[in-house]
Amino acid sequence: MKKFVLDTTVYIHAMRDSEAGSELAAWQRRMAPRIYQHAVVISEILIGAKDEVTLERWRRRWVLPSEQLRRVITPSYACWLRAARTVTRLVAAKQVQRSHVRPSLVNDCLLAASSHEHGYTIVTYNTADFALIARVDRGVTFVATLP
Repeated sequence: MKKFVLDTTVYIHAMRDSEAGSELAAWQRRMAPRIYQHAVVISEILIGAKDEVTLERWRRRWVLPSEQLRRVITPSYACWLRAARTVTRLVAAKQVQRSHVRPSLVNDCLLAASSHEHGYTIVTYNTADFALIARVDRGVTFVATLP
């Protein structure tokens, strides 16, 4: 049975578009046993909060259910090394410039490494970054729509 981890872009889209939010909620209800949260995504979501009240509201809405179910994954040391290797390979392949490596790309490399380690498929609307990562890390599995 395929398991999934959602990228931050899925949540951002759901926050900005009520129809997308409804679609995501329905998909999450259907797929609940197969969905995991990633610590990097949690951090990215919560960093976007304008204040602590919003942070706590988002945490209750988007994070707490996964915490309660113990469905939060974190990058292992091996994942940090794999992410560093991925960035190095991208630079060596001239896909990115070392001086222009975005923190969000590093986060996506961590998400990709952890998802590969656990055998999860990433659900993302940021296909550009994950396609780039997949060029140098063949173990990355991602989809661009809610399966």
